[in-house]
Amino acid sequence: MKILRYLQFIPAIMIAAACSGNADPDKPGTGGGDGGDGGDGGQEKPTIPPVPDEINEANVFTADFFTDLDSEEPYFGNRDWNDAASHIEASGGDAPLACLFDRCDFTVGEVNPMVRIALETGWRPFFVQTEKTSATAIEGTGIVTEQIVSDFHSRIPNEGVFMSGVTVTAELESETEVCIYTTTISTADQFSTAASYWTAGSLNDGVTVGKIAAGIRDEAAATAADKYPTLRLFYAGTEGSAYDLFVLCPAGYACRGFEEGSGSSLPYYRISFEKLF
Repeated sequence: MKILRYLQFIPAIMIAAACSGNADPDKPGTGGGDGGDGGDGGQEKPTIPPVPDEINEANVFTADFFTDLDSEEPYFGNRDWNDAASHIEASGGDAPLACLFDRCDFTVGEVNPMVRIALETGWRPFFVQTEKTSATAIEGTGIVTEQIVSDFHSRIPNEGVFMSGVTVTAELESETEVCIYTTTISTADQFSTAASYWTAGSLNDGVTVGKIAAGIRDEAAATAADKYPTLRLFYAGTEGSAYDLFVLCPAGYACRGFEEGSGSSLPYYRISFEKLF
């Protein structure tokens, strides 16, 4: 399966490239601003440094995002959680900082797959609500990580946007605490709210990775360029899918690749991040 990458280079410019799963993404955008309305009074927007061509491998960390971008059903509805546990156990020294499982919904009276995976692997489970509570279940993303989490950080829902993340330690050039947030974006207003969490300084240092409705990706990119140009925005998705993957992060980070997973019966993507400064 081919992955389409949509990267923000400079404000209001998007470039798409079709490539095989393990190719590196192109360089992301420059831009600047404080998350305000942007462009008021003819004021020039501040800029952020472009992402360097050369990757500093010593500052790269990864997360695995398990998702079926074209399904509205729970991820483990017809899949075996044992396969996820086997994937983690087989990772060994190449294990990601965290594994995220899209639509790993919480249902009262049922054991969540994250708990089963955690018991099997010894990793620690978390649940991030991504939609309003329904009568039967709470839609959300499951997270498991090998580390003891120093902080589980949640944003109070605003405009229907739920965003939470786990703070873990990345062994980079220096030991660094990084929060990996996740959310699901269905509307342009939700994207703007999620971006404002970053520019308002209300999130811990780190990155946001999640799903965004494919039909709003261009509008979201334009919003990022106009109102939130100090953030870096990256997309990846399969052509014609209902959702794309996205990464939204402050200037000090960059997404260095979306690699379609192999060696597992479960569909997932390994996402590489680099801490730039």
